[in-house]
Amino acid sequence: MDDLDHTIGSMMGSSVVFAVAIPIALVVATIVVARVAVSLVHSLLSKDGVALPASSIVETIVRVTVYVIGGSVVLSSCFDIDVGGLVAALGVGGIALSLGLQDTISNFFGGLQVTLMGIVKPGDHVKIG
Repeated sequence: MDDLDHTIGSMMGSSVVFAVAIPIALVVATIVVARVAVSLVHSLLSKDGVALPASSIVETIVRVTVYVIGGSVVLSSCFDIDVGGLVAALGVGGIALSLGLQDTISNFFGGLQVTLMGIVKPGDHVKIG
């Protein structure tokens, strides 16, 4: 790996340029992957060109997940920061959040299932009485 670093560093002129180029390339790659993932999720959650009502929150969850993973890769590989503590904190925080919002999460996935199965469509009205 040192040979590769030395070869690329000598080709670019200095290791400072190399040290700046790699994080920028990783950030750009993270942005591209996030956009591709969100467009894929959008196309999966749309029927006949119309997005389902719950698709925006799923797209946001996918976007945030890709950005967190990309940010931790940049911190770990470029700046030698140990992200193990961050991963552990996110795991414990996720468990605490899911236990606290258990009923809300259950209702969200129930509504998502009803929407995806097509039982209720946008524009359906309920007549009472």
